Amino acid sequence: MRPGREGLAAGALALGYGLAGALYWALLNVPESSALALALSASLVPLIIGTTAATTAGAVMIANGATRDTWRRMGAAIGGFVIGLAIFAVLWWITGSAETWWENHRGEVDALFLRYGGITRTAWVHQTVVWFTFLTRWALGLSIVTGLVVAGATGGGRTLGRGLRGSVRLASLAATLVGVVIVTDGLWRLVLWRPRRLPPTWMEPAFVTIKLAVLYALAVAIAAFVLGVHRRAAGDPAGLPR
Repeated sequence: MRPGREGLAAGALALGYGLAGALYWALLNVPESSALALALSASLVPLIIGTTAATTAGAVMIANGATRDTWRRMGAAIGGFVIGLAIFAVLWWITGSAETWWENHRGEVDALFLRYGGITRTAWVHQTVVWFTFLTRWALGLSIVTGLVVAGATGGGRTLGRGLRGSVRLASLAATLVGVVIVTDGLWRLVLWRPRRLPPTWMEPAFVTIKLAVLYALAVAIAAFVLGVHRRAAGDPAGLPR
């Protein structure tokens, strides 16, 4: 690991994801009241996906020590991102359908446990299902996206299949899960937080600006860490070749 390259990769993530976020904000604010507005919205979606994919792939290449030859793998890395995103969407649909089915049959499940096992406390069963769907959707889904991008960026299109297998390794899954939990249960909850005695003067917008900048920097650092774990897994002989 070289701190200089890692820092440049994190900077690329900050700039690229910031641009993708700005495009997403623009998408949310496009009034879909005309054909032109709908066409603009339709054009922003692939632009957001492409920006995010190119940013992630570029950060991996920079951290690996990008050369003229490695940049030729950008297409494979972006393709890996799109394939991973499609798999993530399928997992999202499957887990969402499973959650809906389970919620609609909670009473039946409780009745089965009571009848055949005499068990009245089934909260742990329902919580297990919630955790399983969460892990499948976020840890596995995002790990697959990251693993395919890293595979495309390090070995080209021929390594995407092995990248899919590498994304389900314990280290890759654990790093992705830790990153998701920290962002969703930690950083995201701080977005709306403010001190109780903060005076409504210039200090309030200054505080909000600094707070959001710090949270964004931390989120980027977490993303860089997760990418680093996947990159090291890709460089492991048991994983993907560089």
